[in-house]
Amino acid sequence: MSKLSVKISIAAVSVLTALSLSGVTSIANAALTEAQITSILSLLSTFGADATTVANVNASLRGQATSASSGQATSGTTTTTTSSTAVPAVLLTSGNLTVGSTGEVVKALQQYLNASGYAVALSGAGSVGNESTYFGNATKAALAKWQAANGISATGYFGSITISKLNALALAAKASVITTPATPAETSTTISTSTAVSVPETTATTTPAVVTPSCPKEYSLKMTVEYPSHTVSTYTDMILNEFVFSATQPTAITKIKFTNSGTMPDYNFFSEIRLINSATDAILATSTISNGTIQFNLTADPAKADKNLMVSGGRYYIQTTILTPGYEVKKKITLDVNLATDITAVDYNDLSCAVETAKNNTFPIGGPILVIY
Repeated sequence: MSKLSVKISIAAVSVLTALSLSGVTSIANAALTEAQITSILSLLSTFGADATTVANVNASLRGQATSASSGQATSGTTTTTTSSTAVPAVLLTSGNLTVGSTGEVVKALQQYLNASGYAVALSGAGSVGNESTYFGNATKAALAKWQAANGISATGYFGSITISKLNALALAAKASVITTPATPAETSTTISTSTAVSVPETTATTTPAVVTPSCPKEYSLKMTVEYPSHTVSTYTDMILNEFVFSATQPTAITKIKFTNSGTMPDYNFFSEIRLINSATDAILATSTISNGTIQFNLTADPAKADKNLMVSGGRYYIQTTILTPGYEVKKKITLDVNLATDITAVDYNDLSCAVETAKNNTFPIGGPILVIY
């Protein structure tokens, strides 16, 4: 036996001895006060017990099922399948949560993580029995571990993907209890959570509603053109437009379409047209002009800065080479965004959720007027 196991055993014996001397014969029926439970859990933490052990002891002291006793239990001819930790209903209807979020739903998340063996903290705020209403880095780290163990991206961000997984777990927790019939004519199927309910049918299915966060979101997204109108006589690597996006929450732009309202023909746009990050000079996407329209479609890449997308707070420009016009009348280029549907924006932390683009923009959003000679 390892030194750590010996220490934990000693701690457990100390706890049991204390309970016995006080006349308690069953931990589950001990009716311990919250202060007593907290003291016992702190003692285990002091002896180096891991988060799963602490969570199991906490559940035992409160008369709840532990993770060691979850799974499948067989008694006679009845087989029962249960979930080790019930998913709080408030988490299934929650909005997105991240570092800085507050409220009772955060406390419910911490309680669920602690009960599932992914301790937010071993002592103090966030520990078992001391869960808080603040989503901090400790909550993010514990959530990331839970996400990794449940086969989803370990971002530590509580969004629609995590909520969908919790819904799936809640559905799985509604397991069936199948009892061997006394006679062939008496077939009983039971759907059970905490109370078994007999249904005189061979099968029964209960499907809870899957809650999806409301979309689109209103993040006050606004596009502002910041490139001046001017006359141009240099045609190589010519900047056609430069603009910024602003929003109240992290937002990503995955598509943007411009229409040339000027008089320059398509065939004078000699090279491919590039969408570039002004801060890094990285090319995010390329396009060509067709019937006066240029559309950039961006592909998300988590390995790249800003996921290779345009993001709120960023500055971007459009660049290409123009063939020497050779016209007696000067030609113009003006790249406008005509409609709200010409911009596709999403929540940066949940790319499946759209962001409203029409409310804070007046369309068309006119681009700079470039006079070419």
